[in-house]
Amino acid sequence: MKNRKTVVRTAVALIVMVGIWSVVLVGIWRGAAVMCVVGYLFLALKGASLLSTMLAFFFRPRLVLMLFRGRYAFEPSDFEGLLQALTRFGWEFVQTEVGYIFSLWHIVFGKEAQVAGLGGVTYVVSRSAELKGVSLGCFVNMWERRQLSGNFAAWVTDRDRYGIYMHEYGHTVQSCLWGVLYLPVVGLISLLNVLYDRWFRRNTHEHIVVERKANRHGARYFSRRYGVVWDRRRNPV
Repeated sequence: MKNRKTVVRTAVALIVMVGIWSVVLVGIWRGAAVMCVVGYLFLALKGASLLSTMLAFFFRPRLVLMLFRGRYAFEPSDFEGLLQALTRFGWEFVQTEVGYIFSLWHIVFGKEAQVAGLGGVTYVVSRSAELKGVSLGCFVNMWERRQLSGNFAAWVTDRDRYGIYMHEYGHTVQSCLWGVLYLPVVGLISLLNVLYDRWFRRNTHEHIVVERKANRHGARYFSRRYGVVWDRRRNPV
């Protein structure tokens, strides 16, 4: 049954991908101005994705293959898995490709980079003195003091991680819901707030709306799937 669901979701994702390719190529062929801009952006991202894959594969082939496989990994439950399959290469196309390219170069240049997956989301984790994360589509890039070890679900839900892995998972849910608006709305607001906190030495980031919503999505998923008791004081919803 599990394999059958995987095949169905992968097929749905590929059908969506073929549909997007068809719309883009027809739009370019017909010469509509808006469709040409969208079409050339689409082709530019696909070209950058292909080139980055080939270059990164030269340095870290095993991890690149794991990352590529993550493009077609989906949450096992029926609703979330189907939602990911429907949106990943359509509604979320831009951040899926940007996140994939960013993750490829994180694998190449990140210190002792590792790749792991959970719930249809692929994490790239490298060593750093500061614990932090960036979510783009179904790809989460983490910088962590220690190397991954043991069961990844237990690692993600470990309270010593301050809930940041689960929080970043919540951003991937936002990506599904916001689609093409995720980067200019959620991503931009989050980035500007990070810069604001650094410039003015404030600590407001976890309290802004988009971050609280990410916590809410993460809390809902991990409490249902793993029985996590969410720390609302540390990660307000």
